[in-house]
Amino acid sequence: MALELSPSDLLDFKMLHKSEKNKRRADRIKLILLLHKGFSQIEASELLLIDEDTITTWKTKFLNRNDNLSWIDDNYKPYLGKLFTLQMSRIRHYCRAFRVPKKAQIRDFVHTNMSVKYSLSGLQKLLIRIGLSHQQMHQLPSKVDPAKQAIFVEKYAEYIE
Repeated sequence: MALELSPSDLLDFKMLHKSEKNKRRADRIKLILLLHKGFSQIEASELLLIDEDTITTWKTKFLNRNDNLSWIDDNYKPYLGKLFTLQMSRIRHYCRAFRVPKKAQIRDFVHTNMSVKYSLSGLQKLLIRIGLSHQQMHQLPSKVDPAKQAIFVEKYAEYIE
């Protein structure tokens, strides 16, 4: 079933499409023009490279519109994360200043100072996103003779004085 548009609406949609800079809004206008020409929703989804469910949603928004352009608008808001830029800067400073041995310690710092909870895997992704890499510190096995170490410490103390 084709969408019926008046000749003036058809002309308005063509002009609007030519002036539109946003690709997603232009695709919505093209969809209405394709449906007006008699293309099925399946054919329109193949031509526009858009999922059929999306085509149905856009068509429904067009048919239920209150004013001329509300159906074109996209209310998408990207996820910006739990923390602000200043907070991420504080985490970066904390990790560099204190050489934190465990991620759990960073997680506790974030929770106590910023009231945001992270899992260890989520914290690892956050650290990568803000340009830090964290590896757990381990003690290196020492093969130093304690008697020789004590002699060295005494000689070093004499050298400093």
